[in-house]
Amino acid sequence: MHKNYTELINEIISSMGESSSDMVQSERHKLSNDIQCETYNITTDEQVQKYHREKGRYTLLSIPDILYASKCVIDDIVRHLKTIIKSYVGRLSDKSKILVVGLGNRHISSDSLGTKVVSKINVTVTQSNGIRLMAMCPSVMGLTGIETYDIVSGVIEKVKPTHLIIIDCLCAGAVDRLGKSIQLSNTGLCPGSGIGNKRKCIGIGLAKNILSIGVPLLIYANTFLDSACADAGLSFSEISTIMQKVRKSKNLRDFYCFAEHVKKLYNIDFEDLIVSPKDVDECVNILSDIISTSINEVVGLTE
Repeated sequence: MHKNYTELINEIISSMGESSSDMVQSERHKLSNDIQCETYNITTDEQVQKYHREKGRYTLLSIPDILYASKCVIDDIVRHLKTIIKSYVGRLSDKSKILVVGLGNRHISSDSLGTKVVSKINVTVTQSNGIRLMAMCPSVMGLTGIETYDIVSGVIEKVKPTHLIIIDCLCAGAVDRLGKSIQLSNTGLCPGSGIGNKRKCIGIGLAKNILSIGVPLLIYANTFLDSACADAGLSFSEISTIMQKVRKSKNLRDFYCFAEHVKKLYNIDFEDLIVSPKDVDECVNILSDIISTSINEVVGLTE
């Protein structure tokens, strides 16, 4: 896994660039209250190979900082998220059976989004509109000793849902994306992929209609350091160039030593270090409210 790893489709595409032959179809819309929507379509085998993403539709909803958002803004986010979810779920009938799967580890705040959402889903056996809404949290393999895919596929084999909604946290490539983006797609999710512990993917083939919902709550320290240096106008090549120049001057020994320390810092390997926002608990609580409310209202189940 490269050190600037991200699971957000817009960051993946922008980091690799595009040529006319593999251009990804995209649409961008500004909605309301600093809420923006971007949609990308991966349609060719070449795009799959280049971006390492399955064919399908990806929607990225950019939202303001929910920790400081008013109720009006939160309501707007729910309204727009509902619209997007409806576009993925399609028309529901009295024969629809929806299974919501919350991935992640409930014992780790930054990995508990899926489990928190499931705890707020209004599950039903029978409902006046005939729609059945089910939910489950398969936990993680480190706690169960069982592949998450095997647990989910086993349940699906028994209940045979028409719709599968999967929720998990994601890894971002920029700090300003943490807790401020919601990514949806019809391609499923791979448990643990954000932390380099990729398991068998859950999604395509398990149900006729698939919707994955993910929120970036993690970032690699390497990615964070690269981003901070870039914001300060520094890069490894620039530091090396500066050092080449000052090395020739006898009067700049202190500056050379400083640049040498900066270069060493830039080269430190933080590959195994992953960080999350300090207010991740509150962030997860609010995001789980937003996502669960949107799902409940789309299905028509509100308390």
